[in-house]
Amino acid sequence: MRYFSFLAFVYIGSVSLPGQSAERLDQAQIEAGLKPDLAAEQKRVTAVPLSATDIVIEWKAPKLEAESFVIERRSLTSDAWISVATLGGHARLYRDNGLAPRTVYEYRVTATTAGADSVLDKSIFAKTDDPARRTIFFVSANTGNDNNPGTEALPWKSLQHAHKRLQPGQTVLVKAGEYRSKNFAVLAITNSGRPDAWITYRNFPGQRPAIRSTVRANWSGIDVRHASYIVIDGFEFIGHSSEVNLKEALAEMRKPTPYASSSGISVESRDLKKPIAHHVIIRNNYIHDHPLAGIGINGADYVTLDNNRVAYNSRFSSYGGSGISILVPRDSDKNTTAYKFIVRNNVSKGNSNEVACGCYGYKQPTDGNGIILDSYKAYKGRTLIANNLVYNNGGRGMHIFHAGNADVFFNTSVRNSKIAITGDGEITVVESKNVRVRDNIMVARDDRPVNSTRKSQNVDFSYNIVSGGTRFAATNNDTNRLDTDPLFVNGDGSQSAGFALRPDSPAIDSASGTVPSPGNDLYLGARGQGSLADVGALESN
Repeated sequence: MRYFSFLAFVYIGSVSLPGQSAERLDQAQIEAGLKPDLAAEQKRVTAVPLSATDIVIEWKAPKLEAESFVIERRSLTSDAWISVATLGGHARLYRDNGLAPRTVYEYRVTATTAGADSVLDKSIFAKTDDPARRTIFFVSANTGNDNNPGTEALPWKSLQHAHKRLQPGQTVLVKAGEYRSKNFAVLAITNSGRPDAWITYRNFPGQRPAIRSTVRANWSGIDVRHASYIVIDGFEFIGHSSEVNLKEALAEMRKPTPYASSSGISVESRDLKKPIAHHVIIRNNYIHDHPLAGIGINGADYVTLDNNRVAYNSRFSSYGGSGISILVPRDSDKNTTAYKFIVRNNVSKGNSNEVACGCYGYKQPTDGNGIILDSYKAYKGRTLIANNLVYNNGGRGMHIFHAGNADVFFNTSVRNSKIAITGDGEITVVESKNVRVRDNIMVARDDRPVNSTRKSQNVDFSYNIVSGGTRFAATNNDTNRLDTDPLFVNGDGSQSAGFALRPDSPAIDSASGTVPSPGNDLYLGARGQGSLADVGALESN
């Protein structure tokens, strides 16, 4: 139930402003929309500026196989769309070049699918760079040199060198390759952006750079410590759990080292004398096989975790890690109404503890949860957990512990609590207050309870679909559908896509309508294809 880390890391992705076809936006509105926004939903289509003349448009495939894609563009001074490319059905990105510097362009992508045309997403905006004051730089582990100017043709080599050079409002695009370091983190982020000028670390479009931890060296792959307005997007984080021996990990009880207590991403500001880390977006990452946490957040505020895949972490550390862990958040302002932590569209699977949390004298493993909110204490901010899929974790699917002011909506939690000692069930609320759990699917193991509300106040489990388990802790309502099979396409626990809904599923078009719209589903598909959204993380369309 406890997670401590020595490092801080954040991962964030850029946000695009939806276009409007009927009413055009003015320049000021668009410039504002090009800034990152913690609350904004991710889109199926993104546009990434590469230079003063080039923008890459990238898109996710539609559910039905496409025959072709048409990329269209228009400028702010024109109402007419211009077709700039027609590509085959396997294409996923297009580089638009020959553009004017310092100019905002609007794009849309239309797919031809089974004879019908459909726009993949709302149109998006992107602005080409200023050649006199560059804001876009490049890193390549394979071809770079830190003495280079950081251009696409002559990139830098190391992430840490890029960190030293980047200023607020600048972006580094990281090319494919493997990034390592023997420092405490492969990338330690201590420099902040500004509210109007975030610093962005993201993958070069169409490529997946890998950050690999070094055993006995790295506490984190990326560590964000006391830094704010940071975006990190599109990396793979490879841990070193395969190099950890359980006997040696047990010997580290109460004296952890990077050997058995290394995380993928850490965001930390535990030093009360230093600024609180806040406004961090971590998304589109694959984080796996770290001995402590996949993503660990400690003492921060305003963090969004969006569309990450987190798997097989937290096996060996005596800090009691989980797939996604938010511990002891701190308020950086007095906001008590809007969501400050957003955990959305993530998959967290196979995370589990084999070592007890030695820092509190536990004798058995306590964690390895899919997602945990832990020890909120005096924190006043609100948290949203929505559209996540958590399954086959050793601990609970989602664990709200010593926390509060949390909404848990439209998630799918299946066969967690594999470790008997942590057998509280799928979604648990323990010693917490002011928690709403609605429109979720919970499928429990036959020998585990579905949920728990121990020593908690003002907890509401309602409008959920519940299957299996030894018992369900009701919260003074009869709106939950108990003993109801959600009818997954193939829910054997081996592939996340198997948790899509069959056409005859009782979850289809049956959301309660009592909570805000969940937005796009786990795979960024549009919600509410019928009269109402579907219950759980995946829409059936």
